[in-house]
Amino acid sequence: MLVSFSPLIIQIDQLLEKITFFLDEPIGGWFNFDYNYYIFGLVYSSIFALMTFYYQNSFHYAITSDAVIFEHSFLLSRSHRRILFDRISEVIVERTPVGTMFGYATVSILTDSGVGLVDESMGAAGAVNMPGSADSSDDSVADKARKSLLRSFIGIITYQRTIRTVRPDPKHCFYSIRKWDKCKMLLNEMHKKHSQSNLLSDLKDSMSSPDED
Repeated sequence: MLVSFSPLIIQIDQLLEKITFFLDEPIGGWFNFDYNYYIFGLVYSSIFALMTFYYQNSFHYAITSDAVIFEHSFLLSRSHRRILFDRISEVIVERTPVGTMFGYATVSILTDSGVGLVDESMGAAGAVNMPGSADSSDDSVADKARKSLLRSFIGIITYQRTIRTVRPDPKHCFYSIRKWDKCKMLLNEMHKKHSQSNLLSDLKDSMSSPDED
């Protein structure tokens, strides 16, 4: 918005100053310079690059002994998510061709509560009835059959269905990280260590072992 409105604001300021020149204190004249596209382009490009770098480094990830932590801090927005290892149901690694070339990947964590999954609507919304498809009393049997077939065809086209799919979100996954293989291995080890099956196995071993004097 700043980039879009800057030349307009400067032009309006200069126009107001020219229109109200006959007044003792003309309106406008706050910007005593012309809009230079080269200078402003370099300034805004530098600001955009700095903000992009700042945004890319505003995500923080950590794997502790108890949980996985995702933090995001950008300007005035803050978010924090803590996922226990026993809540993890699946670990997915996604590598793009560019990521394969430069050695990074995205590691997504799925939980039983639906973290890591998004609902997407497939199909185009539209009205089932269209002009000329409604039955009338003067229609013959063939006309009714044709209109019924047309309504069925339109219904199939406009039918919407919702599917659950994995969409990597930097706030909820290890987004484009290096050493992704070590991250996945550590997640699998900690998940296995904190899983109920492993805890039951340890309990079974402790109960079956002979008591020590």
